[in-house]
Amino acid sequence: WIIILSVLVTAGLSSSLFKLEVDPNLKHYFPENMTSMVNTDTIEAIFGNQDMLMIIFRTDDILQKSTLERVKAVEKELRKHKEVRRTASLFGSNRIYGEEGIMYVEPAVAEIPENEQEREQLRSVIRENDLVYKIVVSDDFRSTALVLSLDKDVNEEKLFTDIRTILKKYPGEEAIYFGGLPYLRQAIDQDVKTDGLILIPIAL
Repeated sequence: WIIILSVLVTAGLSSSLFKLEVDPNLKHYFPENMTSMVNTDTIEAIFGNQDMLMIIFRTDDILQKSTLERVKAVEKELRKHKEVRRTASLFGSNRIYGEEGIMYVEPAVAEIPENEQEREQLRSVIRENDLVYKIVVSDDFRSTALVLSLDKDVNEEKLFTDIRTILKKYPGEEAIYFGGLPYLRQAIDQDVKTDGLILIPIAL
């Protein structure tokens, strides 16, 4: 009877966990009058939402034709998304250089390399580009970033669903990683609910 009663009480108490609500917005855990929060609110009031979502493509060499084509296609699809204000990537970056007193501004990647020689040539150009090297491309050329600036009222759950759909539409061998506050909010919301439904009944 003690065992049965313990199980019933645990089940009864645990049933309320299905009503669990999680506030994943990390900003709500800081005082509104905190200097950095006041400054952030001021910046966002002028320039709009500053939350950025980062998608990292990682492979042996991101300058491979298949990888560059995938990044370019994914970025092109995401630019069409109504809740994505702008994107930044290897393809959205510029190469700025001067010759004989004239300044030139060209795309960081003018053309996707077709062979090893063109790939090494592009690698040398990227290493000399401070706007790209170690910013959207890692120093070992194994990772490249696609950064999304989002609208303030973005439906993040739907956005992530759309992003995963696009990534499946353009498959590849690259490992995909996410970063940024929008991803943290989604992860917190899902993980806290899952952990609560599993760990609390076990603890009881």
